Amino acid sequence: MIKQNNFAIYYTGDAYSTAQKIMGHQSAGKAFMCGIARTWPQATLHGIGSGAPAAKAMLNQLKGDGFTSELRWMKFLNGLHWAK
Repeated sequence: MIKQNNFAIYYTGDAYSTAQKIMGHQSAGKAFMCGIARTWPQATLHGIGSGAPAAKAMLNQLKGDGFTSELRWMKFLNGLHWAK
């Protein structure tokens, strides 16, 4: 059974990868992404970030932890402000 989700993840490699260096927030981010991949391995996930390189990095990281489905991506535009 595929668990339902209703969220998107803002992805920037520096926050979720330990490839270049290991700091606390990267280690926590990497563990978070691993948990996402293992909880929803066959569900469609949604990501937001700077562009295609970030989308590819996110998808590759998820796949490395067992994710086998689709990542839907939305490019985060500079100057976009969230409603308060």
